[in-house]
Amino acid sequence: PCPCGKHSSYSEHFLEPFLDALVKLGVKLEVKRNDEMYKKGLFNRNIILALKGRDQIAKILKDATGKEIVHDWSPLNVICNKCKRMSNSKVISFSEKDETVDYECECGDKGTKELAGAGKLTWRVDWPARWQVLGVSIEPFGKDHSSRGGSYDTGKIISKEIFSYDAPHPVVYEWISLKGLGDMSSSKGNVISAAKMLEVLPPEVLRYAIIKTKPQKAISFDPGLPLINLMDEFDDDSFFFKQKTAYEI
Repeated sequence: PCPCGKHSSYSEHFLEPFLDALVKLGVKLEVKRNDEMYKKGLFNRNIILALKGRDQIAKILKDATGKEIVHDWSPLNVICNKCKRMSNSKVISFSEKDETVDYECECGDKGTKELAGAGKLTWRVDWPARWQVLGVSIEPFGKDHSSRGGSYDTGKIISKEIFSYDAPHPVVYEWISLKGLGDMSSSKGNVISAAKMLEVLPPEVLRYAIIKTKPQKAISFDPGLPLINLMDEFDDDSFFFKQKTAYEI
């Protein structure tokens, strides 16, 4: 449930201010909600392919990460009808013809569900499945996913061998760090949201701070004097650009 009680869900509580911030930053986008795509059955084909290729995917993950995959592992996490969790359920069988899945849960519940909205593919399988569903050709992601044996390494193999789709071109980006606190990390609580940053920086300056830095280079955010210098730098570059454009015209 939403922490403040004003949104339809927990995720919407955090998504709404983020999307509002993107509008202020001038970022034009079309929002595709993963849960809605699952419920509409857009992932059904990929779920079937993943379930049929379960052993092949398990081998890909083991070869890339060196970790043993448990014998009853499944690429699909099913939402239990009773406890509403999907971390405690196990896939027992599935029907490609009927597009259904049978499951058992640790809470004692079991049953058959239609694939559309039944659950979600695990992260390392969901990502490459989404590439195929959305027709992704270029994928930006943080450097943690680009490490050897990371999500992109396994994703591109799963994408090709399971979903018959060429993995998108990777664009790896560095992280944003906060002075004295290190890299931003949600798990450590070391984060300033885009919405909060817009409370102290005009949208055009924040956009400039991100765009002026190459993706492969870390961005250091210092709320002190360097912030004022950044605004001066933005003004200088804006003046130069306007003068250059006027000259060219």
